[in-house]
Amino acid sequence: MNKAGFTHNLKMSFNGGGEKFRYFTVVDYYRDRSMLKKNTEDTRYDTTPTDTRLTLRTNIDADITESTHMKVGLVGKLQEYRGTRYGRTNIFRNIYNTPSAAFPIRYENGIYGGSSVYGANNPVALLKNYGHIRNMYGTLLADLSLRQDLDVLTKGLGAEVAVSFDNIGGMYETSSKSYRYMNNSASITSDGTLVTTPTMWGTDSETLGHSQPFESLIMRSDFQAKVDYNRNFGKHQVSGALIYDMQSIVEDGRNRSRKNQSILLNATYTYDNRYSINAVINHSGSAYLPDGDKFTTYPAVSAAWIASNEAFMENITPINLFKIRASYGLSGWDGNLSHELWRQSYIGNTGYNFGVNAGYIGGGSEGDLPVIGLVAEKSTKATFGFDVEAFDNRLSATVEGFYEKRSDMLVSGANSTSGIIGITVGQVNEGVYKYKGLDASLSWNDKIGDLHYGIGASMSYLNSKVVNVNQEYQEYNYLYTKGNRVGQMYGLEAIGFFNSQQEINNSPQQTFSTVAPGDVKYKDQNGDNVIDEKDVVKMFGSSVPRFYFGFNLNLAYKKFELSADFQGMTGVTVSLLNSPLYQPLVNNGNISNTFLNEEVYWTPENKANATMPRLTTQENLNNYRSSSLWYRDGSFLKLRNLLVSYTFSKSQTRFADLKVFVQGTNLFSLDNLHFADPEQLSVAYPSTRSYWAGVKLNF
Repeated sequence: MNKAGFTHNLKMSFNGGGEKFRYFTVVDYYRDRSMLKKNTEDTRYDTTPTDTRLTLRTNIDADITESTHMKVGLVGKLQEYRGTRYGRTNIFRNIYNTPSAAFPIRYENGIYGGSSVYGANNPVALLKNYGHIRNMYGTLLADLSLRQDLDVLTKGLGAEVAVSFDNIGGMYETSSKSYRYMNNSASITSDGTLVTTPTMWGTDSETLGHSQPFESLIMRSDFQAKVDYNRNFGKHQVSGALIYDMQSIVEDGRNRSRKNQSILLNATYTYDNRYSINAVINHSGSAYLPDGDKFTTYPAVSAAWIASNEAFMENITPINLFKIRASYGLSGWDGNLSHELWRQSYIGNTGYNFGVNAGYIGGGSEGDLPVIGLVAEKSTKATFGFDVEAFDNRLSATVEGFYEKRSDMLVSGANSTSGIIGITVGQVNEGVYKYKGLDASLSWNDKIGDLHYGIGASMSYLNSKVVNVNQEYQEYNYLYTKGNRVGQMYGLEAIGFFNSQQEINNSPQQTFSTVAPGDVKYKDQNGDNVIDEKDVVKMFGSSVPRFYFGFNLNLAYKKFELSADFQGMTGVTVSLLNSPLYQPLVNNGNISNTFLNEEVYWTPENKANATMPRLTTQENLNNYRSSSLWYRDGSFLKLRNLLVSYTFSKSQTRFADLKVFVQGTNLFSLDNLHFADPEQLSVAYPSTRSYWAGVKLNF
């Protein structure tokens, strides 16, 4: 690895036009060079790990006539991804799992090191001599809308038609090769003589394998037609729209298309800019659903009261805006569905032995039963909130509470079906979750002389409850998930480590694997003197955070600017078992300085201070399973972004306003793990801190 990676980014934007024709164009070039080293030995291919992107976006607004308006948007994107054929993520897994002294990187004869235990998984060889991959993606996004004002028929009436088309394609080019690896199999005889018995595997391929197939192809289209009306009658404002929308996504492969249709009616009435009510009826359908039941009607209603426009608020001088709002509605989502769930499935690999010689005759049989009454997942949601602006709009605040019930979710049907019928039910629309929460934000923006400053904070609170997931009968109440949070963590309660064989003999039997002194000891929750899956209990929190929060600071003094963005979360639980560092030596794996510095592994000498079980190179199903030993608080506070800039005006440079800036992202994290990023505990590629330096020119 190199000590740093480099990223280059160039953005150019242009805008202009006149009264009837306006345009805006952005060109964005991005090139990222990872920290992995490139191949410098075989010139037939390039494994330099890079991600290169070029994006061009153009928007055009044109007034064809005084009543006819057109908008065109085009986005073109090219992306090229290069690297080793083995893959960046897999390389890092090998680095984590291979002990540094397992074998030499290379021997004196130039052959890579390896062994019968680790095979050809030499990380350096896989990076340099395994071949390369070059993924190429092309994206074209286009949209066109045409609007016609129909004031000639009646004032406030208009019609619009819009169409969009996206084409995303990808292909990859690979070269493949093999390499020899060897092990000296060193040993020392009784008289102290070093004896080596070299063993070699594999071949050094002289020619490269090559392939260049398509990787993916996605075509996405959307057609929308709308007739709308918006008009004021004194203190009365009336608006509404009738919308038809058709969406289609087609991907390569069987049963991978997604199609939806909707007819939506929206109406709003506002009186004196104080009271407003809005109603929506959406009749929407999905191609995933069976014929005759594809469409469902989803109604919603919302209301608002702008209290600050009332006469009795006129004397409350600090208040510029005080708005109270509420909503209630039903919506649907088909993102968890797939094609043909409502069809009976059949299995073609079933057979029996017949005849005198009992020969096997293949045949078919029934598979899972279809989902009866298949429907889209539904969400019933209610919100209540208010918005405040005060002190000449320097203070802004928003608070909104919500309650949501998600129902008709697809869950396993096997748990509610007796095996006596001889067939299983794959899924049923019986899942129910409930959520409630609060979103709030507060900001203050002001200036003192030449000093402009702003500070803002936001937070979100989310609580959830599992109402039904069609869980099968449980022998003990604590085994039910009903009533717990969505994403709740479950595991065995660790109560220490076995310190002797006598302690093992006098403890409940642990059934996951044979235990020895130094292994994890678990609590017998049901008192049956056996530790098994019936002793798994709810513990700690959920994988879904309970609180999200953030705050930002902006300062500007004359031509100097500074901004900082902080973001964090709490009420979330992570598992150390997701880290590649926390199963040391298992299956002849690695052990890290991080583990040795953070933890104390069990030995007879330090058993009183041990925080981790004994080290072993063998698989251990008892120690490395979900338990209270491995769960940790995943809360954190991060400095996501820090920007400092200074602007030289055009009068100084003679050609443009020039802003010079330095920027840092993910500069620090306050968390409970210390050794790793709580957000990326399971990601093999390490978390990085980035520094940017650049200039911005405004001509």
